[in-house]
Amino acid sequence: MKKLITNSIMTLFALSAWALDAINIGTEDTFTTSGGNFDYISFDGNGAFLDQTASYIYLKGTESEQSGNVYVGENVEATFNQTTSDGVYLQSGDTTKTAVGKVVGVSKDTSILNLNVNCFTTQNKAANQQKMEVSNITLNIQAQYDEAAKANYNQSTLRASYFSFNNTKLVVKTPEANSTLYTRLEAGGFSGQRLYQFANSEIIIETGAELRLVTPTNVKGYKSLYLNNTPLTVSGKLNLTNGSVVNDFYIGTGSTITLNEGGVITSPYSLKMDTTTINLHDTWNLTPGIHASIMNNQTTTFNIDAGKKLINSKLMNIGKNSVMLLKGEGSVEINKLSNHYASENVNGENAKLDVQVASATITTLQLWDDKFFKIDVAKDSVLTIGSIVAETEGATVNVSLADDIIKGSILVSDMDDYLKIYNPQEVGMEIGFYTEDGSALRELGVNLWIEETANGSGIYTIYTQVPEPAEWAMIFGAIALGFVAYRRRK
Repeated sequence: MKKLITNSIMTLFALSAWALDAINIGTEDTFTTSGGNFDYISFDGNGAFLDQTASYIYLKGTESEQSGNVYVGENVEATFNQTTSDGVYLQSGDTTKTAVGKVVGVSKDTSILNLNVNCFTTQNKAANQQKMEVSNITLNIQAQYDEAAKANYNQSTLRASYFSFNNTKLVVKTPEANSTLYTRLEAGGFSGQRLYQFANSEIIIETGAELRLVTPTNVKGYKSLYLNNTPLTVSGKLNLTNGSVVNDFYIGTGSTITLNEGGVITSPYSLKMDTTTINLHDTWNLTPGIHASIMNNQTTTFNIDAGKKLINSKLMNIGKNSVMLLKGEGSVEINKLSNHYASENVNGENAKLDVQVASATITTLQLWDDKFFKIDVAKDSVLTIGSIVAETEGATVNVSLADDIIKGSILVSDMDDYLKIYNPQEVGMEIGFYTEDGSALRELGVNLWIEETANGSGIYTIYTQVPEPAEWAMIFGAIALGFVAYRRRK
């Protein structure tokens, strides 16, 4: 039999022994249950409230397409509240095999579900490969997870073998107490899947909140967290934890990352970026262990506030025909910048670094053999490079410089022996500086100047445009700032 609540003041209590076909909750109604077996849950009216006080709820019916799932109607804001340490199991389909549990609304703008929960999962003992699909809904999550009591994540707030979010707004709310939203991929989950996939969605992590995406060591996922046309705003903490080195964070085309003041993003191994915009209102430290790559044929823009930094102490890669655009009044520190990373299929022919940020420091610029790498630096920016080397010892690297790079915009600090005798026509010279389109080598004293900033300093400025007299004061100031930044880094 079905129990449909229609009176706004009515509260229905369901004992665990009951076997209701479904839970349908109407406008301003409350359904209180101490657990049991049900077909599905449907929040049909605004203000609908489900209060789970004890034991587990099992949604494992097979009578209809809705079976095993949770639904929220149009123009409905509902609440699912758990005051028990037990959870909810979405078990649609054959529970002895792979199954899918769904949380479904009509639109993320009109269907809202407030989850004040401890455990919301598709996982069960009979089926350890279940997918959770969330679509057309806003989920406001206030986790009640007790980290100390459940250190092994056995009852993570959201749990499945892999997750798919489509047209969903996920809001991790500022906690009322010290709690964290854990989502966990179960052992036995699929290798090669986009394990946490968001498409045409939105993620907001509020101040003081944490979204922790946990991946077991035996789940080797491809694009573990994958964003497609999905803005991510982090005012709290996004934490990707796992024991498998192949897991990564992939920011797909049309997505944006906004790291607000006090926000933190960690990643276990690698960061991949398509055409995206990353707004840094706080420092993003990719250290340690991050291989960050802009994939082939993409443009990734970093907008960095004054006093903030993008830091990568391991490796940053720019793919074929791709651009790394650095903008703002902040700074960038990269240990090694490359245009080739075979394991990521990053092939850096015609990769470009466009510096419009106040200062950028690259300890080593390692370039793929015989491939062109483009550099452009705005007049009010400074790019400091330690050394430029070929990927293969003895090979030649080709650097295309923009036509309007002024004196003091590019500083090279650790190539004194090479730059003081630079002559690309000489046999054995491993670096060639080319015109902006790469069609010809630049000529010293004609369209290329390489000069030591001060006698015996070992620091050289490389430029392609002779400045106007009014620009000299600005140039000397930029050189001084660049030198100070380098000495501090050293």
